[in-house]
Amino acid sequence: MPLGEIKPTYSDDFYRFDFPDHSVTLTLERFVAEKRALHCEIVVTAARADGRVVEVLPASSLNLMAEVARTRIAKRLGERLSPDGLDWEALMEATCSRALKRWREGEPLLDMFQPGPIERRRFLLSPFVDWHGPTVLFADGGTGKSTFALAIALTIAVGVSVLGYPPADTGKVLYLDYEADIDTHTERLLALCAGLPDPLYPGTDQLLYRRETAPLADTAATLRQVVAKQGVRFVVIDSLGLARMGEPESAEATIRLFGAIRRLGVPCLCIDHIAKNAHDPLKPFGSVYTNNAARLAWKMERTPQEEEGEAHILLTHTKGNYVRGQGRREYRMAYEGDEDGLALLRYTPVTVGSADAFADRKP
Repeated sequence: MPLGEIKPTYSDDFYRFDFPDHSVTLTLERFVAEKRALHCEIVVTAARADGRVVEVLPASSLNLMAEVARTRIAKRLGERLSPDGLDWEALMEATCSRALKRWREGEPLLDMFQPGPIERRRFLLSPFVDWHGPTVLFADGGTGKSTFALAIALTIAVGVSVLGYPPADTGKVLYLDYEADIDTHTERLLALCAGLPDPLYPGTDQLLYRRETAPLADTAATLRQVVAKQGVRFVVIDSLGLARMGEPESAEATIRLFGAIRRLGVPCLCIDHIAKNAHDPLKPFGSVYTNNAARLAWKMERTPQEEEGEAHILLTHTKGNYVRGQGRREYRMAYEGDEDGLALLRYTPVTVGSADAFADRKP
């Protein structure tokens, strides 16, 4: 029986092949190229008559260039599912040949002089988050980077101007946490909600959290599926150092990290640190590729506590691709709480230089 129609879907290192005539789908991901091999993981699913989709073959290793590997998997599939006339060996050969061809050819050529005007937005949240690539927010430890990132996440998740700027778009936010825990971030998030002029409680599933332990380069394929299935529009990575899981000065580890960030396919805010004795205090700590790969970068500073329940933070724009200089922004951060935790947190925009510690930073 002929294989019938084959519907391929390609995105970076995630390939999907649908065989509608047989209600079978093959998914290939996590590609690793070697000298004479192209390895990947393959998952095979099939649709039952009652509409249920079942996993015929869980994630298994496959070398696209090895005939013996294709034959082995085809045999396993034939033992588990044998629709009338379905030739699993022919199906595997068709899948592997198309995947190998696509991998070698790469992305299709596009006409740069495409007809019609180009509609392009620079910011997801002006001026703090770039729409088309990673934004890096870096500062010394204890400055409040994670809390400020949560304020940005809340703004994009619910469309409320927590920081005085409306988002260009709203949608689900995914917070990837390598440093703290969900209780810590939930406490800060609720304090931010309580500090709004009209206190709110976000709807469920608007701001998703996931605790991370593995390098982002190893989990990007899985996270990309989470982003797609959940309809995530914005991701916060807290922080780059632990997401890298390698030496901060390592160019290779940093390049792999930002390659993984790109594969997520949505705007990302990446929290990073700065060395106390940094050679260049206007760049994130570690490899120069961190600054080079960022589309937008902001440095954050915080005053010593001026009085009980109040501090000021200063943000300095240090890099922007195709974006004019955004200067500085200063906020008064007011907070309330006791030994049981944080109860209220509010950011109020103020004139740059309002705090004595930032008096020399006036425009």
